[in-house]
Amino acid sequence: MTKDLSMKPANTRILTINGGSSSIKFARFDTGGIILILAGVVRGLPAVG
Repeated sequence: MTKDLSMKPANTRILTINGGSSSIKFARFDTGGIILILAGVVRGLPAVG
């Protein structure tokens, strides 16, 4: 069996989410060189309960 060298590997993406007591931070990376594509934060989330 021979390996087809014309096939390219999949472009992997990573989404990180960090939830705190009153904020959510997120970032999206492209692993083709670990490039930050998008980042943000949502603050002031109301307490539930």
